[in-house]
Amino acid sequence: MKRPAKGAKGAKGGKGRKPQDAAEESAPREFRAGTQAGYQPPTRKSHRKGMPKRIVAADAAWAATKAAREAALPLQPVAPVPAPAPAVQPAPKPVVRPAAKPTGKPAVRRAAKPVDKPVGKSVGKSRPQAPAKAAPAKPFTPRPRPAPVELTIPEGPDSGLIVRLSRVLNVPASAIFRAINDPERRGWAPESLFRIMSVLAPRFIRLAFPDGTNVAISVARQGNARALVALEITKLPIGTDERDVKERWDEALSALQEQLDTSWD
Repeated sequence: MKRPAKGAKGAKGGKGRKPQDAAEESAPREFRAGTQAGYQPPTRKSHRKGMPKRIVAADAAWAATKAAREAALPLQPVAPVPAPAPAVQPAPKPVVRPAAKPTGKPAVRRAAKPVDKPVGKSVGKSRPQAPAKAAPAKPFTPRPRPAPVELTIPEGPDSGLIVRLSRVLNVPASAIFRAINDPERRGWAPESLFRIMSVLAPRFIRLAFPDGTNVAISVARQGNARALVALEITKLPIGTDERDVKERWDEALSALQEQLDTSWD
């Protein structure tokens, strides 16, 4: 393919290549580059130009030797290519369903024990047992709740006396709190007719009695089955004896210990 000379101008006056021959212009566009008319692919002979004589002589000798070898070889018949065998489809696999699993335990055969009984009578036959009847469900009966107690607490002046005492009980702290908070288990108190003012389970509870006395009970856990119960008695009526109050509440704590010894619930 010829390239335009330097400085050559095209048809429009600019730099470009000269128009090609008619054969190249008429050829399809995809065959124009490198396959125009008059083009010959390079051969080995054309490449020998400018090569040393030694290389040219060696190449000619090798070509002659190759031609002699090819002439000496016998012609071998070309074996026909066998046609491909038709594809064999594999046989469908049989569907194997898993056996049903036994619902109960497998039976274990054991040797029969000798039985000293007369021959002719059936030995060891078990009678079919009737299915056990389910017990009828008992109707639900709600637990009766005690009627609320209407307690009138006097609001008059008190003596200002404060009595404190404590004791360690060998029961869990939660059991002590439930026994004090349960309205049906007030046999331990000096006066069973009291009202619960405030609760902080299971550590604190405040009680109010009909004579205006307030008792703050604190329960401190000291192990899995041990708790410290501290009482603070306030708003005692005028003329109350401190020693008498301590004796009554000391007996109350003893009664609470005896009540919880029988049952912690």
